[in-house]
Amino acid sequence: MRSAVSFAPIRRVLLAQMAERQARFESERVQRFPDSWARYVGAEFAQRARGDLPAANRWLDAYADAAQGRLPLAASDDEICDAARAAAHDGWHLIAGLRAVPAVVGALAQHCAAHGIAPAGVRKDCPQAAIARMLDPVWWLRRMRRAHAKRVEGAAIDAALVHRGGWLYASDDTVKRRAEQRERNRRAVAGAVLESDAGEVLDLQAAVDASTANPEVKNAEFMVRMRGLEEVAKREGHAAEFWTLTAPSSFHRMRQDEAGRVEPNPKWSGATPRQAQVYLCKVWARIRAAWARRGVQVYGFRVAEPHHDGCPHWHMLLFMPPEQCEMAREVFRLHALRLDGDEPGAEQHRVAFKSIDPERGSAAGYIAKYLAKNISGAFVGDDEEAAPGVSARDTVARCDAWAAAWGIRQFQQIGAAPVGVWRELRRMAEGVLNPLIERLRMAADLS
Repeated sequence: MRSAVSFAPIRRVLLAQMAERQARFESERVQRFPDSWARYVGAEFAQRARGDLPAANRWLDAYADAAQGRLPLAASDDEICDAARAAAHDGWHLIAGLRAVPAVVGALAQHCAAHGIAPAGVRKDCPQAAIARMLDPVWWLRRMRRAHAKRVEGAAIDAALVHRGGWLYASDDTVKRRAEQRERNRRAVAGAVLESDAGEVLDLQAAVDASTANPEVKNAEFMVRMRGLEEVAKREGHAAEFWTLTAPSSFHRMRQDEAGRVEPNPKWSGATPRQAQVYLCKVWARIRAAWARRGVQVYGFRVAEPHHDGCPHWHMLLFMPPEQCEMAREVFRLHALRLDGDEPGAEQHRVAFKSIDPERGSAAGYIAKYLAKNISGAFVGDDEEAAPGVSARDTVARCDAWAAAWGIRQFQQIGAAPVGVWRELRRMAEGVLNPLIERLRMAADLS
């Protein structure tokens, strides 16, 4: 009588081999990401694997392939510098046998595209300037840093790592790179001097500290400009309005459920914060054009700041004749809700209007919080987009890194005179003979 054959040992060996291959697969893919990502990527993979391991493997494989690229997401700034020098060097080799200028420009444009970088703009009367830029290592370095920052942030958002409870506004790697960039700039400025043709010597650090590169000076200047616009509005009898503009849900990577938990948004279209900002700019352009056709004139200030998942939204302090407010709101709402305006919550969350009562507070005070939150974090208190109890002083660096990575202009004056004239008048230390210029200089000097 034959004895029964046990397949249990064979099964254990096969299972052990499968587990080993799975572990190698996970380790190799996760290593393509920056070290600070490993815990978050691993947690997301584990959550997906509990429901469907093959699908989780496909997600990790595709996500890791996207992270590979010419430069890995974990590339250091030194590696980016080396890559920039190599790209510029390769450009010289590409055009070595070319004689016609259009052929040289075309070859270098393709070279830039292969690195995910837009080629330099070419002027018909001087194409040599664009060629020189695309062969310059410094030009390559600036653009490769920007492209790499966007790629890192895009990957972090795609993996649902940027949100309240994870990385607020921007990934830790981008925040760290931004801090390193500021430190490089500080070292470059320290000890340097400016010397004029007349022999005057000025400490460069002192010049930087006195400029709007200093957060305190920047915040103070914005508040002075806002107060000036408010005084003009009071003199003209104009109404003050505080409005908010938010992108549709398809631009948001994360959403908040009824219980307050943050989860991936199934409606997300894959849009980046930069694409959301472009969308908001287009909506604003349509609104301004519609106002112009109806004779509506507004002026004020706009602040772009991130939601917790990095998607931008706008806060605007606007002044206008009171009889135009209702029409201005209707036009604003019409264009703001043109895309997906029938989705749930659009009326409540996509647009918000608030009339400012001067007896209850200063109009500039309404926007002061949003200015400070994105410049210095001073006098703001808790950041409402962050976890409870988190100070805006602790999150301002993340707002700055977010804006720098995506190339988003955070502050914009609307419909008023350019600030450049005011700044030039403030630089005039001595009086002038022209009575009109002197009155303007004194007014600027007194803010």
